Amino acid sequence: MKLRWQTLIGVMALVTLIAAGCARLTTAPVVAVAPQSVSPGGVIQITADGFGSNIDVQVGAGPDGADFTIEETAQTDPNGELATELTIPETAQPGVQWIVVVRENESRGEQAISDPFEITGAPAAPTATLSPEPTESPAPTVTPDQATEVVISPVTGPPGTDVRLVASGLPANANVEIGVGRADSEYDIVSSDVVDENGELDARVVIPEYAEPGERWVVVIDAAEPVIKEVSNEFSVIAETASTTIAISPLSGPPGTEIAVTASGLPADSPLEIGIGLVDSEYDVVQTGQSDVNGEFSTQVIVPDDAEPGQEWVIVVSSTDHTTQAISEPFLVTGDEEPPVVSIAPRSGPPGTQVQVTASGFPANTEVQVGAGRQGSEFGVTKRVDSDAQGRVTTSITIPDFAEPGDPWGVVVRVVAQGGARASSDTFQVTQPENLFDRTNIYLIAVGDEGASGKEIGCGDSVVPVEIPIEPTIAPLTAGIKALLAIDSEMYGQSGLYNALYRSDLSVESVAIQDREAVIRLSGTLEIGGACDAPRVRAQLEETALQFSTVDSVSIFLNEDSLQTYLDAQ
Repeated sequence: MKLRWQTLIGVMALVTLIAAGCARLTTAPVVAVAPQSVSPGGVIQITADGFGSNIDVQVGAGPDGADFTIEETAQTDPNGELATELTIPETAQPGVQWIVVVRENESRGEQAISDPFEITGAPAAPTATLSPEPTESPAPTVTPDQATEVVISPVTGPPGTDVRLVASGLPANANVEIGVGRADSEYDIVSSDVVDENGELDARVVIPEYAEPGERWVVVIDAAEPVIKEVSNEFSVIAETASTTIAISPLSGPPGTEIAVTASGLPADSPLEIGIGLVDSEYDVVQTGQSDVNGEFSTQVIVPDDAEPGQEWVIVVSSTDHTTQAISEPFLVTGDEEPPVVSIAPRSGPPGTQVQVTASGFPANTEVQVGAGRQGSEFGVTKRVDSDAQGRVTTSITIPDFAEPGDPWGVVVRVVAQGGARASSDTFQVTQPENLFDRTNIYLIAVGDEGASGKEIGCGDSVVPVEIPIEPTIAPLTAGIKALLAIDSEMYGQSGLYNALYRSDLSVESVAIQDREAVIRLSGTLEIGGACDAPRVRAQLEETALQFSTVDSVSIFLNEDSLQTYLDAQ
């Protein structure tokens, strides 16, 4: 099934939803993809929010401005959020901008479209092979026409690197074959193309996976009629650098901005070259240095004064033998205004730490994304907020429980609009949890106890703590609530204590403590056995949270509505 794109209005509309007699405002749905470039057959990660809870949506992708194909259907979670992935078809054309669409199944349903992402690389199947194995045959030579120029970029990378081929001075409208091979050897034809009417050619070529670090490779443009044989500059193959990362701060600023650079995963005690250049272009070496005994390195690099607003630059840290290399995420060049900055507190802590985020220098009254991630890697968008009239952002995020101790994390704030300002914080160092909890209390009901065994809650009942073992964790409240909801019997063992939740089918969506308030979000169905069960249910959940010294108050939600709404309806 194919659907035509609908035009999106740049300003998010506020939509009034009427539910249970109360008005609720929500922003229009949004969708984001990662990474921002992918080869045919590659996989993209898709996240979306702002849709209705637990509804079916269609997920599709296609070239920007053209039809798109529905690839799958999925269901949002109780928060109206979605996380899924799509495989880009092998037939996708390199160099084309694609977008992702997520839309509700219902007619006139909500729809969201991602920012464009680029299809890179080339289809894997070669069109012809002139030489299965390199031989000692003479290398192809450049024709005497000095006006012809064939340039590839980047000029270094591991096997599998996607390189851009740009040529000029070729015969107009000529049909050519494009080959790749080791310098001073024969080459394999990997694709064909047509020179444009200006004698120019712009194409993509992938360095084969079997290329060895230390080898030099070239790209060749070949044709029999008219006779063409042009050879590019050389590409130096380096080792795969999946574990080598580089983080920079800030992520945007005017020409002349000083960028703090931190790299890890480098060879220990090795000489390095540090360069800077435009994205998808060659770079200039601006300094040298040496990694420490742990393979780490830090320095500062200045954005050139001739950099232009809107350009994206990257920092490159490479071993001098070019066998190891790391490339930073892009730095966005802005105008002469002060670049945005992000500060966080605290700067270290175990997984689950709540971090206060303060940012400034952003456009006033503008929607921004706030997220966290391991430095040098993609980050997950945690929330969207608006800057104030002075361009400031104040919020908080939580370092996920899956963050590994020892990992350097960072917080990123960026304008939602494509090409908008962005900034990253200094490093947040993930530490080992100081204390792991292996026991907690759950709370049950002593019917007719009248406060003798615990806190009196009405109907002559008491709510009573029962200590239980749990798997060692930094989140005992979450473990306690989950354990309480897992009890499916009316009476708890031989204790004589009553469980008012036994008829219900509930699960935990999230538990968070913010400003000493525990916010518990549940989903499922609630069933109680009479008027006295309502205060019993509330007491069992609330007291399980209030046992902790970090909690002064409790808010409980069921299927995104207040728990009290459900209790009043019973």
